[in-house]
Amino acid sequence: MGFKSLISGLEIFGYYLRNKNTNKVIKCGKEQMGEFDQLGKEFACRDSSVYTITDLQLPGYGSPLIYTLSNDRDNEEVTLQAKYLSDVQEVGAILKKDAYDHVYKIVGVDRSDYGSKKYIVMNQRTGQRKIVSAGDPIKEAFKGDAMISGYNVNLVSDKRVDKQNFTFSRSSRSLTCATGWCLDGNGSGKWISNQNFILDEKKTQSAYWMSHGVQNFFSICTKEFQVGPYKFYALIVGTYHGDYNWSRYSDGAWHVRKDFNAYIFSEQEYSKLYDMTGAVTLTTELETYLLDSYSDAAMAAAITRYFESVVFKEHGDRFIPDHNEFRVRISSDDKVRFLLPYDSVIYRPDFNEKYFETTRENFDKILIRPLR
Repeated sequence: MGFKSLISGLEIFGYYLRNKNTNKVIKCGKEQMGEFDQLGKEFACRDSSVYTITDLQLPGYGSPLIYTLSNDRDNEEVTLQAKYLSDVQEVGAILKKDAYDHVYKIVGVDRSDYGSKKYIVMNQRTGQRKIVSAGDPIKEAFKGDAMISGYNVNLVSDKRVDKQNFTFSRSSRSLTCATGWCLDGNGSGKWISNQNFILDEKKTQSAYWMSHGVQNFFSICTKEFQVGPYKFYALIVGTYHGDYNWSRYSDGAWHVRKDFNAYIFSEQEYSKLYDMTGAVTLTTELETYLLDSYSDAAMAAAITRYFESVVFKEHGDRFIPDHNEFRVRISSDDKVRFLLPYDSVIYRPDFNEKYFETTRENFDKILIRPLR
């Protein structure tokens, strides 16, 4: 059974028993000794893992018996009341909503609220855990995520009503300069600096040369807006994009245009930028853009269209959102080093070989701090 007696013989109140694996000692009445026969019992779960009863708790009179079950494959534990032991078989089930491509996994079952059944779920990408209703777990799991499900957009109507776009409630100042540092690509070991772009050779600051580097900008700012009860922060990066134009009307010259990319962070993610002392990484799957020119009204409309088409509508399996990361760290001399947001699935720059650097005072221009 996995337990052995700590004190031989029978006391007036029962036995003391020690768990050989955890070394925990519990006191057990004579009428409860049979409960230990459950130790070692296995349950196969939805994800083909196996949970084994490894421990139990004997609370006071009238309280339910609690079992601890362990999954050696994933190194996880759950605790369940004795009468709900079969709940563990639902652990491992996947909750997925294609419109988000976010995935939650059931990692436990909670019956603490007078026996009402709830699931403990974990976001497979962020590691965030939450307790959701077992009645509608998908709706509850995704409620409050960066991709929210509680905002209504009137997509079909027989009345001619002007659509209302999101509006920006607050704006930061603009960051327009930072030094881009990169290790020399020829292996000399020297650091190469360029103003507002990262390239492994020294070049003059111009739209032409800036567009040759993936990491370049001419302005960065933040816009705050609200969707239902949730605040979001759009980090808007003005950048130069370049490629060869091989159309039938062109001679294949290098063509440069302006892009304005909006990376949309939840309030919780954005708050990581406040009072930094080390390294932080902000993540988002929400991104939209404008080409060539910018206005607040045009960007707000683009964000509204993006939320309507990606967040609030269903997509097929072919829809795969970007997974953007915005990495920032504080150097030993209290400078701010950062990389512009990038899709970490296809591009993973080495922070030890390239980054932008500026003062805290300059970087703080892009921050929108909470109202006091």
